[in-house]
Amino acid sequence: MDQKGQEGARLLEFALPMVYPSDRESSDARNSFNERMLLRALESRKTVVILGSGISRPFGHPSWNCFAQLLLERTEKELAVIGGGPELEAIKAYKSAAETTNASLDTNALMFLIGACRSALGEERYGTFIKEQFSLAPKEPAFNPLKTLLLLPIHRFVTTNYDWEIEQALVTYRPKPDHRETQSFLQTGSFTQKAGPDRMVRFALSEIDDQEEVFHCHGRYDDLNSLVATEEDYQRLYLESSAGGPRAFQELIALLLGSNPLLFIGYSLSDEDLLRPLRQLGVLEPARKVKRPMFALIPSAENNSDALKHAAFLERFGLHVLSYPTKNLQDPTEDLCKRLEELRDTLEKEHGKRAEKSKLKPPLSPQHLPKPHCELGSVWVPAGPWPELTDSIHQPGVVLVIGPSGCAKSHHLVELIKQAESHGFEGAFYWNAHYSNETFTALDTALSYFDPKRKLSGTRNDRVRQCLKEKRFLLVIDGCERLLRRSGTAGEGTSYSATFHQLLDAVADPHNKSTVIIAGRLRPSDLRNSLHRPARTLQASRIKAQDIADHKLFVGIRPADLSALCSLLRGHAFGLRLAGEFLKLCSDPHKGIRKLICHLADQIRHDRLNAMVLLLVQALDREVPGEDLCGVQGGVGPTRAFLERLALFLSPVCAATLNLCREQDGNGGSLANQDLADLLQKTGLLIPICQPAERGEEPAAKTYAVHMTVRSALFPGRRGVAADSLPAFGLSGFTSGRLGVNPEPDYRQSVEALFDAILCRARLARQYDRTAAGMLCRDAYSLMRTRMEANTAPRWITYEGYLRYGLEIASLVKSLSPQGRWTYCEPPDLDHFTEDKDAPLYPSELAWLYNDIALGLSASGYIVDACFFWEQAYEISRLVEDPQTGGGYHLEILLSIAFTLIERGHLGAALQYVEDAERFLRDWPDEEYRARVLGLRGLMAHLQGNLQKAADLYERCLGLLRDSDNLRAQSVFSKHLADIMITTGRFRKADMLIRNSRAQAEAGVFPELAVNARISQGHLFSRQNQFVQARLEYEAVLNEAQNIGFRKLEVRALTALARLALQQQDVDGARRLSMQSLSLANELGLGLRQSHSLVVLGLATLAAGQKDLGAAYLRLARKMAMDQQYWARCQEAENKLRELGEKLEETPDGNSKTIASNWAGA
Repeated sequence: MDQKGQEGARLLEFALPMVYPSDRESSDARNSFNERMLLRALESRKTVVILGSGISRPFGHPSWNCFAQLLLERTEKELAVIGGGPELEAIKAYKSAAETTNASLDTNALMFLIGACRSALGEERYGTFIKEQFSLAPKEPAFNPLKTLLLLPIHRFVTTNYDWEIEQALVTYRPKPDHRETQSFLQTGSFTQKAGPDRMVRFALSEIDDQEEVFHCHGRYDDLNSLVATEEDYQRLYLESSAGGPRAFQELIALLLGSNPLLFIGYSLSDEDLLRPLRQLGVLEPARKVKRPMFALIPSAENNSDALKHAAFLERFGLHVLSYPTKNLQDPTEDLCKRLEELRDTLEKEHGKRAEKSKLKPPLSPQHLPKPHCELGSVWVPAGPWPELTDSIHQPGVVLVIGPSGCAKSHHLVELIKQAESHGFEGAFYWNAHYSNETFTALDTALSYFDPKRKLSGTRNDRVRQCLKEKRFLLVIDGCERLLRRSGTAGEGTSYSATFHQLLDAVADPHNKSTVIIAGRLRPSDLRNSLHRPARTLQASRIKAQDIADHKLFVGIRPADLSALCSLLRGHAFGLRLAGEFLKLCSDPHKGIRKLICHLADQIRHDRLNAMVLLLVQALDREVPGEDLCGVQGGVGPTRAFLERLALFLSPVCAATLNLCREQDGNGGSLANQDLADLLQKTGLLIPICQPAERGEEPAAKTYAVHMTVRSALFPGRRGVAADSLPAFGLSGFTSGRLGVNPEPDYRQSVEALFDAILCRARLARQYDRTAAGMLCRDAYSLMRTRMEANTAPRWITYEGYLRYGLEIASLVKSLSPQGRWTYCEPPDLDHFTEDKDAPLYPSELAWLYNDIALGLSASGYIVDACFFWEQAYEISRLVEDPQTGGGYHLEILLSIAFTLIERGHLGAALQYVEDAERFLRDWPDEEYRARVLGLRGLMAHLQGNLQKAADLYERCLGLLRDSDNLRAQSVFSKHLADIMITTGRFRKADMLIRNSRAQAEAGVFPELAVNARISQGHLFSRQNQFVQARLEYEAVLNEAQNIGFRKLEVRALTALARLALQQQDVDGARRLSMQSLSLANELGLGLRQSHSLVVLGLATLAAGQKDLGAAYLRLARKMAMDQQYWARCQEAENKLRELGEKLEETPDGNSKTIASNWAGA
């Protein structure tokens, strides 16, 4: 994709690995993106900086090569004084060989020379030489790279240097009460590889309480025995696999490099200290190498001659090289300091911008009072007048117009709106839910029409109530079934949208002067129990032959043929209009209708309407001059291909997108795009949509939407999921039951090609016409909103592959308002600080986009980034909904953040979010939301070890969900309840729940939930000692999780496999798998999984006979689990420590600090 690297590079929050620039993009684009990735890693405060000898050279300390040469000279002098004999001759020979070498000596030669010199000098003289070379510099250099480095938010430092310069810099430039002198810091904040395993593991997992720590991985000069300088030292530390220090060190390095953002400074491209850990330890997954946050600041010549080497580092090791130009490659310190200062300045600047959001599109009505508002153009069908509908509006109150599709409801309502002024209404507003993305946008547009100058105060609902009470307006809501989910009563639906529920309450107020018509296939049950004025109901019916016998479309058609046509199409008004348009294209309508009747009769009953649509489309292909039907792929004519692309959108598209849809054929044909659009409009296949314009402005250009019936015909359902499904209004969450959409395999290529084309055109337009760019950007959003959703991503793509769609739209949206962004805003100030008429997206649309990105990021493991986007979406939701009473947007985001905080191990914070959600539910007692809240409370009780309480909450949750269509929540909480049944030995019930969970996931086509249920099946097999079956299940889970990018589940599968290996006494396998699990959990910030992985790793390490290291893992696991309130895992670690005779930490009252006191609260 063109320029996507540059797009993300300018905005820190979008510099995520899944939008990394491709090889086709420029090196400048990749370098810019690398810098933003580094800044994003630094902002996380988890980055580990690894310092090489280049960082100490300004202080007068030698490089490793220089150190070896100086050591040779010293050894030669010392041996000459004492009469070294053969040793002196050997050292002279080594020195001569080293001096005749043109290039620097390689690592093996250096380690050999140092070892020979050490042996010849003896420990005392060798130690004296070491202290001379690495004692603190007497004065600070003119350019101090460590001082500049400490301007960045880095707290963990690893160094291969022997000196104390980094400690001295921390004491000087980051002084703390207990670290006022270098010696005190050396005692508490600095350690070598000889430190105990507790210290090393805490450091690798960043469990250092935001304190600075320095790890000298090759030793410190004041401890001669800690130095790693000779081949013997290296082999002992890196290659020896015996218990104790070396094994702990090796595991620490693997964990450190494999699960933390890394920044190498002070190394050259040929430095073995840089290459060794990357080459030897093999920490990188080949598929993820460019996505790992591993960076190196390396000097390069001003002519950038090292560019090829930089690219090779990325290819071989996954190392992102950020080069900085220098004229002095021998001493680039000044340029390094400048580069570090630039990073600091950019980070400060970008950090302030990160929470900025683009301006929001304000609602505007295309009409002004008292002229009626109706965005839909012609939806005409051959239907006679409906006087009962006209009579029903003379009295205020609610009128329900209920009937199946094809009853000409929209036709009658649009005609009624046009006559509203003659019936004494002060204004009339029509909205059709089938051509919209969000309820809020429609409601805001209605308020901009009824109250254009915003004279009314209060919340959105308050203003709607005042409008309906104070004025005689006509409000029409068509297609209300999109806002309802079917209830237990036939023909009724319950609102799943808090906004619609509140609107229904407002329109039913008996004091209203206005008339409200609600039309659709289902009657809203919210009105059934209303204590206010009862709603009047009109039942719509389909067309009969006698109703259209005299219509101009069917003049001359025999009554028998017309009756047959009505029967075959079941009186569907729009279908009959299409039949009439088809007959107009026939040279002989009498022969045409007979052929039409035969063709429809050959179809099965439910396919006849679709057949009628496709027949007219084929007829138009034959009528369009110059169009080559045979040249279109798959035998699909150009008209149908054009309509199919337009039908990929739900909301209307602008002229530029219409042109792109036509251009996708490669052969546009002889008809101009606008001419083809006009032709399709005349036949009713396309509906023109009026766009809003401010007072005094010219009307906006026409936009178009495909008729809903046509859309259904173009996208027939496959594999049990309707391809023409419309997305539900509002936001989705991990356990929400909203209808999911996805591109369908047959249309994926069209969707992706069109998406890329629109974004490319939008980026070009941004340079000269931001308004046009905004319209294209909104069409790209509409395509995503209509065809995609994070919850359905695994049906057709990986999570990371899916995320690029939302991230690219979001970054483009933000770039379109570079000067006029906002961060936080109180709802009353919405119009003052957040609105811009040229902004691409309305508030609810940007909230949806951020929420969907967060859902995808959470599933793919980027949960910290997910929380950031949810927080941004929450700020927008405060403008969309009343912050006091909340609504669906508030609830979804609160539940999503709570669920993610649980995964991060912040159970206390998660509880606060759950309680906020419960507060909002007091004003909207939605059973599905209540069930999901109960499920989350059950999950917290489950993790805290209170299994009975958790089981009760899960049972109550599933009881409320039993009659709902929320298959996601049923699957998730059935699985959790099954886990409790396994733990308590109720295997038969566990098996039933697991089968239910998997069946529900498969029925809803949620592959990630199906595999989520399978991990519990593995637990069940394991508890029943069916180890082969358990392994097969776990490996299947792991493979599928990796295939779809469900990385959170990948961690759980690795932990489960590690436990299984331990059960089967495969100690090495258990250690390897649990280390992989711990590394991935640490990388993703999954706190609960870190605790669990540490417990398993500790148990496996104990089984391997390494008591000290195993106990260290268990102690850290216990501490982390206790901080997380993860009492169940804390107890497991604590019990094992007691077996080992460990003395547990004591509280101030002298009692052992155990989890016993926490059970009551659990």
